[in-house]
Amino acid sequence: MVTYFNVYNSLESAQVISDRIQFDKTENSFKFIERWDGSSLKEARDYTREKFNHSASIAPNEFKNEIKSNKVLERSIITTFNFFDGMYISIYYNRVNEELLKKSFARTYCKMYEAFKIWIDSLDPVFKKNLKNLYNLCHKWTAQHTS
Repeated sequence: MVTYFNVYNSLESAQVISDRIQFDKTENSFKFIERWDGSSLKEARDYTREKFNHSASIAPNEFKNEIKSNKVLERSIITTFNFFDGMYISIYYNRVNEELLKKSFARTYCKMYEAFKIWIDSLDPVFKKNLKNLYNLCHKWTAQHTS
């Protein structure tokens, strides 16, 4: 009888821990969604979006040079992509609900990544790991979307 209660208590404890982990992952995911609408990221996004809308109307190298010559714009783009790099790391370490984030951000992120890829590819190789994370996030979400 004692063994039965020990097993039951262990199973119940495991379920409570599992439920808590899922709750925490969901909360971490909502923190990303809330940060996306935060004032500092919103300002960076607005400036980045303005350039994104302009990207199709000029030559790729001209677009890249325009970004590199405007430090405020470049900082806004870096801020926006740093947000997604942090998201990728959280997904990689299983700290968030990826499906929730994918539903919220995949379309926007992958369009941004493709639009700014020429600039991303021109960045210093010292950021290679971060740049690979950006690629991996878009590639993963695009592959999941098409499969």
